[in-house]
Amino acid sequence: TEAHRVQVSGRLESAEKASKKADLKKMWVSTLDTRTRIGHRKLDGKVVERDGVFKSIYGGVGKAPGHMHNAKDDINCRCSIIFIVNGQKPEVRRSRIAGKNVVIPYTTYEEWKEQLKKAG
Repeated sequence: TEAHRVQVSGRLESAEKASKKADLKKMWVSTLDTRTRIGHRKLDGKVVERDGVFKSIYGGVGKAPGHMHNAKDDINCRCSIIFIVNGQKPEVRRSRIAGKNVVIPYTTYEEWKEQLKKAG
């Protein structure tokens, strides 16, 4: 939990410096597996301004995963943030399928979950 918070803090600090040279927005990225908590599944793919906050169904409000000021959101969170630079969204992301990490075309958690259901 603490290592995660510090890692995300570093990303936020880097983005603050980079924002002087580019337009940045933050995007919540949840881990694509069945262990991800429901509230964080819903946040996956949400984009806010660089200084904006995310709001969780558990009551947490914060600038990034691990920074939600709410134990239900922060403890054992495996989510991350990425930065949208000058409007350029990601094209791929990692997924865990059958215990293996794979790279897939970018999709939100909810879209990924639906694709798994259809695949059987």
